[in-house]
Amino acid sequence: VRGRAGMRWRVRSSQGYTGSNGPPAVHRLAGLLAALAAVSTAQGGTWLVVGGPPGPGLVERFLQRHEDSRWNFPARGRLSALPLFPDQEALREAFPGCRIVSLRGEAGSGADCFRQAKTVLGEWRMHDGARATRIFHHEGSGMVATAAASLPGLWSLNPCMETRPTCRHTGGPVEVARSFSVGYSTLQGHLLAGEERMTVAIDRSGKVWCEVLSVSRGSGLLGSLALALSTRTQARFFNDQLRCMCSSCSQGSDAH
Repeated sequence: VRGRAGMRWRVRSSQGYTGSNGPPAVHRLAGLLAALAAVSTAQGGTWLVVGGPPGPGLVERFLQRHEDSRWNFPARGRLSALPLFPDQEALREAFPGCRIVSLRGEAGSGADCFRQAKTVLGEWRMHDGARATRIFHHEGSGMVATAAASLPGLWSLNPCMETRPTCRHTGGPVEVARSFSVGYSTLQGHLLAGEERMTVAIDRSGKVWCEVLSVSRGSGLLGSLALALSTRTQARFFNDQLRCMCSSCSQGSDAH
């Protein structure tokens, strides 16, 4: 898809989410989440998408609306000071009051696996194969939209901007030889304020690792309520990410 000024939109996603209607409590939660998203949508921030996953045209309009938005996370960039797989104490000290997600997985081994891992991240394909989560990335501007289905037929679309994170090679539990990271931070209008770093690394024994590291908190009173209600959705988003990264990267492993 080509966006403003002929720039190409790189959209990586999978088939839409399907599932059962769920019990009444689920419908009440859906109503509350929908109300939060509707208020945010009216303010120009997080958009609610009803009936199916957001398509490229909708994402293009959404990102163009946020092209002049500023960052809403004051600690943006602090993740780069942390090593691969930092311990929880270091994360809590660096990001007090934030929800912290720190995941890692072994993707395979060898130089070919690492090169494949870099390609997956560099092309923003870290959600390939996921059913209910997606990331949309604009090549030219670096704008990012995250999308997740809180419930069947109810998706949220959130504004972010690509960052240029690094991964410190000392001080962590893995002796890193080389690494590659991408990341993004939230923009004004997002119900949450935070940052994510996604890293692939090869250690000195040749094993290839994937890391997902996220810190977030509510943006204002409405965002604090949204954060409390989004625990399960966030967990699925980041677990999908790690699973898809490791699965895609392992195709180039020496073990395959």
